[in-house]
Amino acid sequence: MEKRIEELEGLIRDLDIPESNQMILSQNSSAYERSVGANAGPSEWLDNLPERKSLRALVQIFFKNHPHPRRMFHQRTFLEALDLPIDHPDFPQPAILHSICAIVGMMTDEVPPPPRPNFAERPDDVLFPRNYQRRNDLPDSFCELHAQLATAEIDKCEEDEKHYLDCLRALTILTCHYHSYAKLYDTYLISGRAARLSSLLGLNQYFDPGFNYRSVESVTLEESRRNSFWLMYAQERLFVTGSAWPMCIDDDDIVQLLPLPLDYFNQGISVCLEKRQWSTSPNILFHHPPELTDPFVLYIKSSILVSKVKRFQSRQHTLTFRESNGALTESIDDLRQTKEFQEVDALTELFVSKFPKEYTFNWNGDATEVHLFLAVLAPYLASIHLHLPHANASSSDCPSARRILGAANTAVSHIRAAWASSARMLMMNATFAMYSLFMCGKVMLTFLHAEGRRHMRLADNEIERKCEENIAFITLALGQVGDRSPLARQ
Repeated sequence: MEKRIEELEGLIRDLDIPESNQMILSQNSSAYERSVGANAGPSEWLDNLPERKSLRALVQIFFKNHPHPRRMFHQRTFLEALDLPIDHPDFPQPAILHSICAIVGMMTDEVPPPPRPNFAERPDDVLFPRNYQRRNDLPDSFCELHAQLATAEIDKCEEDEKHYLDCLRALTILTCHYHSYAKLYDTYLISGRAARLSSLLGLNQYFDPGFNYRSVESVTLEESRRNSFWLMYAQERLFVTGSAWPMCIDDDDIVQLLPLPLDYFNQGISVCLEKRQWSTSPNILFHHPPELTDPFVLYIKSSILVSKVKRFQSRQHTLTFRESNGALTESIDDLRQTKEFQEVDALTELFVSKFPKEYTFNWNGDATEVHLFLAVLAPYLASIHLHLPHANASSSDCPSARRILGAANTAVSHIRAAWASSARMLMMNATFAMYSLFMCGKVMLTFLHAEGRRHMRLADNEIERKCEENIAFITLALGQVGDRSPLARQ
């Protein structure tokens, strides 16, 4: 294991590393200096981590190319903490550092990509790819190795409640890794573990914090706790929406403030409760106060919308079936006629129509634009999930068929715009973007292969041409991203 790490370190050792700013330490720093003495020598480095210079380079890549870390951590403080001795109380938890190593390999060519599987021997939809890897004695990649090390460190950290928040952050980062590696079973288990940990911390409840809650000394630290919860929530919702698995935490159990814009977070600016938006507010999906809105806030709102669609789908059987003489019988012919369906459907349309006009995707070199990109995609995928079970692609009069085709075409057009920018790989490394492409392709193929459309060839010529054009683009995009992402490849 150590030999493998040394080999990979050599690939990233020569990366340019900018000088850090003036050191900013927490209140623990003075106590630490008194305990170890001013002339104490440097501590030994941690086993299994890349050497300090290489690790700093990887962490900088993470902050530059992934949208989440600047909301989960205060960037300057985190980077400066890497220069501290490993036994300093402000040094980052190893679980977090290993999880960063696990995900950063998707963002740089300095880390070798995972080997391509032989789909002639391994089914491309296998739920447990780890079993195939073990049976064939395949080596772990750099990212897979650090994911295992991160999990081991999380297990150790969970023995001490003061590290629970760090465990939650590490688990949230690991969710990105496992989903990117198409390890769906692991992704769901890790998401559930993170959700339960956030509940233990009381991060889902503003008014009834959990046993581990401690008042914090700054707005930035308080908001970073809240942001960590919302990142866990969004990751879990956008993943589970494409599966039959239930959500890991119920929306009815969440009463929390929405995040603040990034500038407020970085500068430690507080906003009074009367002016902030709550998760329980009935209008949060279509009311966007300019002073409280930015791409991250819209991303969280879009995940709440996706959650409402998933919640409806998970509970639709209580609407369509009733018990009669000990047997379940269907009580509703068309679920689209129910009030519940129409309310959720109206929300998806409202979210699109009320989306702030000033937030149009325009790549400016900032990874936080990925949050805006995903927020733009989410309502179209929500609409597809809502209407796909009811769509009849063979009928030109089916409203659900029109909705899913229109949503798929619009989503692909947004992805094309991102693909045309210099950030196309950065955007497509977002697992939800890959899943969006897959679902759009599924819709296009549904229309191309629909029975009954042969006799409407002339009327459907434009639809078929557009579907074929989009499928060609989807194949190209997933193929190129698949060079580094097993999820896109699969």
